[in-house]
Amino acid sequence: MQPLVFDRSYRNLLRAIIISQFKRREQGSLLGVLWSILNPFLMLIIIYVVFNNRMGSQVENYAVYLLIGIVIYTHFANSTTAAMQVFQGMGALTANAVFPKEILVIATVLSRSIEFAVSCLVCIGIAVLTGVQLTSAVFWIVAVILLQTAFALSVALILSCLYLYLRDIEHIYQVLLRLLFFLTPIFYDMDFIGDGLARNIVMLNPLTHLTIFARGAILGGDSIVRELVITLLFTSVMLYLALLVFRKFEPFIAERV
Repeated sequence: MQPLVFDRSYRNLLRAIIISQFKRREQGSLLGVLWSILNPFLMLIIIYVVFNNRMGSQVENYAVYLLIGIVIYTHFANSTTAAMQVFQGMGALTANAVFPKEILVIATVLSRSIEFAVSCLVCIGIAVLTGVQLTSAVFWIVAVILLQTAFALSVALILSCLYLYLRDIEHIYQVLLRLLFFLTPIFYDMDFIGDGLARNIVMLNPLTHLTIFARGAILGGDSIVRELVITLLFTSVMLYLALLVFRKFEPFIAERV
């Protein structure tokens, strides 16, 4: 299997596509890409009002805790959804140019990950403003961004191929994302769901570990190293499997657009 690297000649193409993704989101929008950053904060306000009375007394720094979960989930949902249709959306380039097709998927995910990195920095800033005492663990946020991007990319690679053969996957995936929202500890902590079957299901969700890892980096925690190892292992496996699937589909991508 070929590694996920490009010849130097493709770097300009990757850069150009990332820029075009930004410009496309800005067209016809007053705030452009800022909506991607504002969206988690709008969700934060709604969810905080609904759940603060129940969870706020159990979770320290609940507003920041909640914001981190929303930022993690929002980036994953937005980047994978956008990448799913990238071959169809850039059909002329996909069908008529010869280049590694994964560049389109990677560029889409990276364009969203830039916003994700900014959102993580905003989370850190808000944590400081609300009195959170940061530790040296905050530097692990770089690993959070890289692992989150890699995991989103692995899912995006598979979805982009499936969409060419099964257009209904778009609707199915939206249902799965709604389910994923509740299977990720965004507005609740792990103690809230107890030690039964529900906890085991939630712990099988990769976003759970990414969320716990991110919260440990910003809010502190004793499980940072454990979550780092877990997220690194499942992300590596997922990306490897996604590349295997993508390499099987890649020769047929141009003719399916």
